[in-house]
Parts: sequence; structure tokens; C-alpha cells
Amino acid sequence: MIEPISNIGMNIKRLRKAQGMTLEKLSKLTHVTRSMISQIENNKSLPSLKTLQQLSSVLRVAIGSFFESEEDSETPVHKKKDRQPLKTKNGVNFSLLTKNVGHHNMEILYNVYEPNGTTGSLYSHEGEECGIVLKGKFEVIWNRKKYIIEEGDSIYLDSSKPHKISNIDRGESIAIWINSPPTW
Repeated sequence: MIEPISNIGMNIKRLRKAQGMTLEKLSKLTHVTRSMISQIENNKSLPSLKTLQQLSSVLRVAIGSFFESEEDSETPVHKKKDRQPLKTKNGVNFSLLTKNVGHHNMEILYNVYEPNGTTGSLYSHEGEECGIVLKGKFEVIWNRKKYIIEEGDSIYLDSSKPHKISNIDRGESIAIWINSPPTW
């Protein structure tokens, strides 16, 4: 059985070829070097989240589709052991709670924010999102206003408005986050 993380390279290559795109063209459109894309496709290097975002944008697929395996079935169950977390340089660990995200209208994430972890600078994207805090305390800046949410609190956002999420607790903070359409 192929390790789930190795599906990334195979899926990028499969999606690129299905669209009749060469390594050179994908490199030019994503501003990722041809050699880096080749290393990713051949499982010699793991892409950063930024690189995954660039590839998914050009290939017009959700980031989660890079993690799917041919063995994924139609079962609605996604086991904890099968989650594939992505860690950002800003101290946030994202794990999808659903399989086959490219085939859904929403994605559900289990987010663990390290102390001072943040989504980075203000950003916006298509859709809407909702989060519920399981542990800790977050500062959410949305549409130029600041909101503090703690354990048990939830928030609903129009994602097209600039927003940023930061852990303001001393320890790690955890939230379940739902995005529609999927952003991964």
C-alpha cells in the first residue's frame, strides 16, 4: 500500500497530464521551477502549502484532491489515522476531516494553532466559513472588526471580506472549521 503522503506527487502528475500540460507550462504558470515540480511528482520533495495553492489554482482543483488515493472508497468514514496534516510556517496545523474533498461542496478541517499561530495577513476568498472553538482562544479580524472567540463559541464569516485568525491563548488552540466551497 502506498503511503498517503506520497499520493501528492502522483496526483499532481496525473492531473497535469490529464490536462495535457507539460512540466514547462505548469512551471511557467505557477512560478515553481520545473525541477521542483519534477521532484514533487517523483516523491523526492514535499511541496509547501504555498506551492500546493499555486498548483491547485493552475490545475483548477481543490488542494485536498492532491491527497486522495485510488483506494479511497465511497465510505463516509474518515479515520483519524488517515488524516494528513499540513503545517504552515505561521504555526497552524490543518487536517481534513473529510475524504475526497474535490467531490464535495464543503470541507471540514481540524485546526491546531500553536501559541501565536496565525493564518497570516488579512486575506479573502470566495465562499463562506464557520468555525467552532474546541480549546483555547482566538482573535478573528473580519471586515475591519476584531472578535474574540473562546471554547464553545462559534463564528460565521462571508469569506469574501478580508479576514485573519490568530491564537491568542498561552497554549495551543483548537477549532473545527468549515469552508464552502473547499479551499484546500
